[in-house]
Amino acid sequence: MPAATRSAIALLLLATAASGTDEPTDPPAWPKIAIGYQDSAPAGDWSPAKAWFISGYALGAKLRTTVDEFIAISDDELTQQITTYLSRHPSLNAKTTGFVILDIESPEPPSKIAGLLETESPELGQRRFAAVVQAYKRRIAIVRQALPNATLCLYDVGSPAARGKDSSEWRSRVVAQRMAAEQGLLTFIDGVCPVLYSRYGKSESGYKTNTAAAQNAIAACREITQGIEPAPQIIPLLSFAIYNGNSTDNRLAASTTGVAERLQVLSKLGIGQVIFWNAGPTLPDSDESTKTWATSLEALQPRSPVGE
Repeated sequence: MPAATRSAIALLLLATAASGTDEPTDPPAWPKIAIGYQDSAPAGDWSPAKAWFISGYALGAKLRTTVDEFIAISDDELTQQITTYLSRHPSLNAKTTGFVILDIESPEPPSKIAGLLETESPELGQRRFAAVVQAYKRRIAIVRQALPNATLCLYDVGSPAARGKDSSEWRSRVVAQRMAAEQGLLTFIDGVCPVLYSRYGKSESGYKTNTAAAQNAIAACREITQGIEPAPQIIPLLSFAIYNGNSTDNRLAASTTGVAERLQVLSKLGIGQVIFWNAGPTLPDSDESTKTWATSLEALQPRSPVGE
């Protein structure tokens, strides 16, 4: 019996004992799963729900773009860049209805936008912060116009603190993201995507922090989006592999058992949708396909199959 199933049964027994009834309770269903690649989407029909991650270079935010460059680019230049990108990827077009994630990481992703406020002049910091938020909004609005039917999501909003532990620095980041949301950052956004990639192997102490990280991220996203109508959906990003330069298992395949447990935690937190990211159809430094890994994960699901 898979470990995830044993864990689910144990939780059910505890719940039954606490409620004082012998009636069985179904294990929590997983969130719906979509799978996406960088600047592409899975081919074929093995993944019914697909996602597409648009790299920052298509949005006037290539690697090492400065704050001044990010702010200064004109709407005409941005429109030309996204138009060129879409012409090279014709499967992504005005009829697209799937998930499209805007992967903007330079000069700062949303989770680190608080750094813009850290200047010698608070007034200057506030102005630069507001200007960057407006620059984000212009990019999002242009993509929304080009992809009117897509479920448009923003990468790296409300991502958790290290190992899910609160800190003053992390709280400052959440407050800054809330401030950005109040300034309209999420106006054209359908979903916010905290990054919950696998960070540790099963033999590492950090492996046990997955639940805390999930709780941390979902609480942050709810705080950031509070009061927005309609509220963007919270759609965590998960990974097929481990991404952590400090892990001895960096870039190795993530434990399907551990990911299955995290999906159950997210379901209990009220999350109905997640997206798995990978650079392409094979795992990093491996010949294993994402389809093979996802099939192994599907075998651990207590109820409906991946993608339903």
